[in-house]
Amino acid sequence: MKDDLATSSDNQSALHAGPATRLIISGAGNPNNVRRGSNFEKFPSGTLQDASGREVIDTGRYTLLSVTPSSDTAKVTVTNTPGRLNGSVKVTNVQNDMTIVARLTPDNHPHLAANYTVIVKVIG
Repeated sequence: MKDDLATSSDNQSALHAGPATRLIISGAGNPNNVRRGSNFEKFPSGTLQDASGREVIDTGRYTLLSVTPSSDTAKVTVTNTPGRLNGSVKVTNVQNDMTIVARLTPDNHPHLAANYTVIVKVIG
């Protein structure tokens, strides 16, 4: 048996995937109810797929596009986390309802970039 033909079942679909045609990002669970004064964090995860739904391996970066109201922008941090298309959206000391829009841009497929929108609703 040749070593270069041996693959694990976990990587099988990624090895035979065609060109990426779509980017899927995990749901944000909107609205997110947060107590006033609390910190809040979400961990979005992205997956690139080909036309048949097979995973296409890539890395990418999350960037902050907007925070509404804009006066709360300084409280929001968007970063990449370990994993190919994983990220983090953090808000410190939540005081107001807000909408946060982050963008995930795959490194090798930037034309498939997609937005991740988080709605924060203050309770209590």
